[in-house]
Amino acid sequence: MSVTTSTIQAAASFQQAAPNAPYVTPTQGPDGLTFTAQPAVATLNAVLLATYTIAASGTQSINLNSFNDAFKQAVTNTKAIAFMFVGIGNLAKVKLEPDSSNPLTWFFAGTTPSVTLQCGTGGCCFMICDGIAATLSGTVANFKITNTGSATLTLNVFALVGT
Repeated sequence: MSVTTSTIQAAASFQQAAPNAPYVTPTQGPDGLTFTAQPAVATLNAVLLATYTIAASGTQSINLNSFNDAFKQAVTNTKAIAFMFVGIGNLAKVKLEPDSSNPLTWFFAGTTPSVTLQCGTGGCCFMICDGIAATLSGTVANFKITNTGSATLTLNVFALVGT
């Protein structure tokens, strides 16, 4: 099954105030920053949706090149434009890096590239939406997630990919 519509969004909103006794407290906002992209569904036409439960010190490989979609159909992709995860698990930590097998380096640089987020009580979130799709192949396909924390991690993953 192919993607029929696609919108990638990120948003942050806030309001701030400064005490100014005995006068009225000045405020700024509400304000925020938003991003919206609508990738072309003609070529970015598949979605990876997955949920992983990863024990402390456990790992999970995520293959963006080849997987079964939500309809249990096998899909093979040559490009990726968006990747997002939401982690849940107090004391869990999510380390995202290129896998040692068929590594996907996409937005990483350096000799030991990684990003680590601590979930805490509110969870954690990571998202990237590139303006130009990254190239995927059988040898450039995999991210690795490691739970470097001391509690079980539940990780919900989304990727917009295609041919």
